[in-house]
Amino acid sequence: CQCGRNMPVIQEIDGRLEDVITGPDGRQMVRFHGIFIGIPSIEKAQVVQHRRDLIELRIQNTIGLTSEEIELMKQRIRSQLGDVIVQVEQHATIEQAANGKYKAVISKVH
Repeated sequence: CQCGRNMPVIQEIDGRLEDVITGPDGRQMVRFHGIFIGIPSIEKAQVVQHRRDLIELRIQNTIGLTSEEIELMKQRIRSQLGDVIVQVEQHATIEQAANGKYKAVISKVH
């Protein structure tokens, strides 16, 4: 570097990359933790967008969700993305990648 230090210069730091979910009207959302606040039985959740108007919530839990909790999550998604179909699927585990982590947000819409 021009300052006279002999240490290497870092060009770029790569952080966590997450997909962006885009609703039918163009609204976008990346962070979804607010969708699940106040629902204690959720251990882990994954949001998957299959189409602009179709969102799947994969929920890892050991205690089943109530119909009220499911409806609350659907309302929260729609308040952020507009008129979308929300499917809630409950799983004993959410599949992890080879590195042992799971991707919280997946968009299959390109």
